[in-house]
Amino acid sequence: TYKGGIPEIVTHGENGLLVPPGDVKALLDVIMSIDTPLYDKLRKGAYESFRQFDAELVNAEVIRMING
Repeated sequence: TYKGGIPEIVTHGENGLLVPPGDVKALLDVIMSIDTPLYDKLRKGAYESFRQFDAELVNAEVIRMING
């Protein structure tokens, strides 16, 4: 939903889908709008967006920065 910090992490149509809190019709509409191309786009976008939180990748980046 468009609540709290969620919109700071999820970009509607890029790495997820957002709806107003409590709007059941909007939720149903967005669920029904998902087709294979949109699913693939969201899946790839979510993977790219959230891999930054992968501890191993973050650690590797910090080590790279330290070592120059």
